Amino acid sequence: MSQNRRSVLLLGLVVVLVVLVAFDRMSGSSDETTSASAASRYAEQSSQLAQLRRVVDAAPEWRASLDASDEAFNEARAGMIEAVSAELAAARLRDRVAAELRRLGMTLDFTQSPSPRTPVDGVPIRVIALQARFKSPNPTELYQLIERLETSEDVRMNIARLVVTGPGQSAGRGLSVDMTIEALALVGREASS
Repeated sequence: MSQNRRSVLLLGLVVVLVVLVAFDRMSGSSDETTSASAASRYAEQSSQLAQLRRVVDAAPEWRASLDASDEAFNEARAGMIEAVSAELAAARLRDRVAAELRRLGMTLDFTQSPSPRTPVDGVPIRVIALQARFKSPNPTELYQLIERLETSEDVRMNIARLVVTGPGQSAGRGLSVDMTIEALALVGREASS
C-alpha cells in the first residue's frame, strides 16, 4: 500500500471520527450518563483507529513476506516436473531416467511407479517415484548415472533406494541395479513455456 493511499485512509478515518463526535455533541443531551457513554464510544473508536493504524503500518512487512514466499516457491517450482496428473509426471520421470541410461549405454529392464505421496494436504505437489531395474557394465557408469540424476538442473531427483548386486564369479556380467528415484511434481497444470 502506497504512502499516499495510507495517508488518505487515515485521514478518512479521522474525519469519520470527528463527525461522530460532533454529532454526539450536537444531540443536545447534557446528561452525565450520555457524556460518559460518548466518552466510552470515543475511547473505543480511538482504540479501533489505533488498531487500524497498526494494520496499515504492517502492510509493507506483509507484502515483503508474500514476495519472498512467491520467490521461494518459484525457485522450488523450477526443479519440479509439471503435469496435469501425477501419472503423467511419473511417465515424464521415467522418460528422463531412461534418457540418462541411454546416454551411458544402458537400458531399463523393468520400471514401476508406486502411488504418489502428498506431502502437504491441499497443495498440488506430489512426491512421485520410479522403481527401476537395469544392468550396469561397471561401477564407473553407475556412479556417472547417479551423479547425473542427482545433479540434474531441470528436475531435482533423489535416489531413495539403491541395491547393487555384483558380478560374482563372472566378471563379464556387470552389475544388477535396483534403484528407486524420487522427484517432486506440480500436478494440475501443464509445464509453462
